[in-house]
Amino acid sequence: MKHPKLWRALLFMTVLYQFGMSSRYGCVFERRLCSREQFCSDDGLFGQCRTSKQDQVQYQVSVPVLKRMQEVLKQLMLQGLSWQDDITQYIVAKELSRVPHTPRSSKASFSSSSSSSSSSSSSSSFSQ
Repeated sequence: MKHPKLWRALLFMTVLYQFGMSSRYGCVFERRLCSREQFCSDDGLFGQCRTSKQDQVQYQVSVPVLKRMQEVLKQLMLQGLSWQDDITQYIVAKELSRVPHTPRSSKASFSSSSSSSSSSSSSSSFSQ
């Protein structure tokens, strides 16, 4: 380990993420990301695993937002990370916290089982 402080910080962020974040991002591309108690809510970007009690959001996607998210995902992918990885979830959540969004009703959601993605949904890499 070349950078033990970095690894400790990464571990600490992962633990904080697990306690502070209940929804996971990327279920549009990774069908098995949500637990059985959750469904995949289309948020306009990656999809979020939600329970029926949680407020759903719709991100206001602009060209700069898309470019930024593409660059973030590219960097994560180059490091061999996937939607399943806690550090990916932490970084994506942090990035999405900066994106304007609006609350929406639960009528516009879809089940993770009905999302038909032709990309390999069981794959552990990102879809672009």
